[in-house]
Amino acid sequence: MADRKRDGTEKRRPSPGMLALGISCLIIVLVYLAHGCDPLAFVIVGRKFDLNDPAGNVGYDGQFAYYIARDPLGAPAHLDDPPYRYQRLLYPLLARLLALGRPAWVPWTLLGINIVSVSLSAELLGRMLGRRGLDPYLAMLLPLWLGQIFALRADLNEPLCYLLVIGALWYDEGRQDILSALALAAGALTKETALLFLPAVVIVMAVRKEWMRALRYSFITLLPYAALQIGLYVWLGGWGFVGKGAGFEWLPFYGLAVSGLPAARILLLVVFALPVAVLLVLAARQLLRTPQSVHAWALLINCLFIVFLTRVSAIDVLAVFRLATGVVIAGLLFCAAHRRRRLARALVAIWLPPSMIAAMIPGFLL
Repeated sequence: MADRKRDGTEKRRPSPGMLALGISCLIIVLVYLAHGCDPLAFVIVGRKFDLNDPAGNVGYDGQFAYYIARDPLGAPAHLDDPPYRYQRLLYPLLARLLALGRPAWVPWTLLGINIVSVSLSAELLGRMLGRRGLDPYLAMLLPLWLGQIFALRADLNEPLCYLLVIGALWYDEGRQDILSALALAAGALTKETALLFLPAVVIVMAVRKEWMRALRYSFITLLPYAALQIGLYVWLGGWGFVGKGAGFEWLPFYGLAVSGLPAARILLLVVFALPVAVLLVLAARQLLRTPQSVHAWALLINCLFIVFLTRVSAIDVLAVFRLATGVVIAGLLFCAAHRRRRLARALVAIWLPPSMIAAMIPGFLL
């Protein structure tokens, strides 16, 4: 055994990205087989929107990306709020492009994009943690996070969105502003929650008095999103950013406390709200010492987003976990940047078991 180690012939451990790929493929195979080998099982189509049947079942959000990818110009008739759904344009357009415009291939390309996104996100995040001295395998919290598991299961926008966010933070650490801003701009066109990371980067530039750099970064990031919003208003007569779920509550955690079933509220408040509140305090304290910390600002802003999350968004427990994916990413990077190994392990210990338990509940995945 010692000789094999010296020879370098001992098998290397799989990287976080490879582990995430294996887990993602396992989930996909199980769901695929359990639903009669039908790729539309991942779309979760609702008759209400697919067939315009008012009495039909609602389905889930992934169907709207599917409708746009299937027919980019004709999809408004099948959307609950066309401007709101069309502002998340990149994921369905990329799926249509990869499907070569063939509707029958779209369910597969939607699925393939998310498998790759989950795997690359874990790989990039693991490398970012590792070069700061944190165990790269702590990045496995991301692909095993309940929000990401369900996003993969239901053809949702989050995996691609947060891959682009992580890419933006990766390039920002290397001071490659153009690539970072372009990645974040693409993330915003996938899901608008990517923009929660924009103030973190720009504030640090402003603290360093790099005004032109901050202005250029903001312009590159926001221009495509603003252009899309104007285009949607001209075409559909509405702004995407004022759709359902927009806005905030005035009282901390009020949205989590009053929405959904009692059991769901207890889960959110005990397992989720308390760690978010602790992370918010830790980020604020860190910023008093090091105001130039991008990751502390990112954690603070993402935590505040959850603290004041509107009750409309909090009604769906799974939606809360999807929206909080930014907290997971920012939290792990915060731990790496400020050498908080115990905190990182605590986050994994607190957040991983609920995800695993939920994934095994009958009906959640299968």
